[in-house]
Amino acid sequence: MSVPILISGWGVICALGVGPEAVWTALRQGKSGLREITGFDPEPYRSQLAGEVLDFAATDWLLTPKTYLDPATAFTLAAGRMALEGAGFDLPLAGGEQFGIVLGTAYGCLPTMYEYWLRAQARGIKFASSLLFSHSLANTPTSLAAIEYNLRGHHTTVTAGLVSSGQAVVNAVLALRDGRADAILAGGVEVLSEPLFAGLQPYLSPLDDGPEGCRPFAPTANGTVLGEGTALLILERMDRAQHRGLSPAVEVRGVFQSSFPLGLDGHRDSLPEVKATIQAALADANLTVGEVEAVIAGANGHPTLDAVLAAALRELVGDRVPVTAPKALWGEAWGAGDALNLIAALCALHTGWLPPTPDANSEELDLVTEPRPWSGRTVLVVGLDFSGAVIAVLLCAA
Repeated sequence: MSVPILISGWGVICALGVGPEAVWTALRQGKSGLREITGFDPEPYRSQLAGEVLDFAATDWLLTPKTYLDPATAFTLAAGRMALEGAGFDLPLAGGEQFGIVLGTAYGCLPTMYEYWLRAQARGIKFASSLLFSHSLANTPTSLAAIEYNLRGHHTTVTAGLVSSGQAVVNAVLALRDGRADAILAGGVEVLSEPLFAGLQPYLSPLDDGPEGCRPFAPTANGTVLGEGTALLILERMDRAQHRGLSPAVEVRGVFQSSFPLGLDGHRDSLPEVKATIQAALADANLTVGEVEAVIAGANGHPTLDAVLAAALRELVGDRVPVTAPKALWGEAWGAGDALNLIAALCALHTGWLPPTPDANSEELDLVTEPRPWSGRTVLVVGLDFSGAVIAVLLCAA
């Protein structure tokens, strides 16, 4: 039998707020964090909405002063501190050899990379900033968080598109089961920037093609809306957590990931892979599909992706259990998306409320369109990337 893995702490920053309490309150109220972009001029683009993080000050969360931080690193350090302190750890950590970090991100420190390139273009590569370059890499947030919090154990950065943070959590769970760490800070981060917004236009809900917005499982869905933020979890081996005096609350019971080339972008039918991944995660958890009591889906308003997820869930759970897609409220945060969905699952398990997917509609799924009270104990979180990569994670009340 697998070593039980406990979620002992979590931190979150997204368009709904900063910190678990603010985000969970917004989820229970069904509030949307989508609004017109303020970080740059959206006028040249066909889409102008985003789930931006507002009212965040990195200096409120830093243990030590910093000369420079990329926004993705600032998010990571803040959410990491929330998670560690929420799990009852004193900072800085002492003796972190068995404490690791696994962070997922699709585009990493793109704002700093872009600024570095602009300066190099303007003044020549000889005068490019070495400071900016050192903060521009995809693994910079992982490395600086490891330094800040003395996380000297299992250390990985995952870049896998929409399922980056989902794969990070799966990686962390497997490392804990294998004894490569006793505890791991795991999740994902993504930051909005103009080059990212410009580059992802083909996936976004346009102004000139019906109502703009992120509407998973909605008949009028015509693309997604970008979001940003981070969600980090403290995953611990149950024996270590209990040794620290913690009472088990939520356990990661089952995980599975799969990757199939030529997925959605290649017009390949990904439905069998999605179903197989969910069934493998259920087998890993020693659960049957009949024991799933709610689904947090990675649907984001992109018609092709949503159709595959809907078809898989229709065949596996039908209209028996509630299904919701909270990206409708905070946008598609790409590499942080699955980890944010795990925060929504924790909200359901701890507060007894499922967040809504406004405007969703299906005769074959029980879609949650308004905040709904819920008393279940098992939640399936499923994510899908345009490449065909899939993750499934099962959380259970301990």
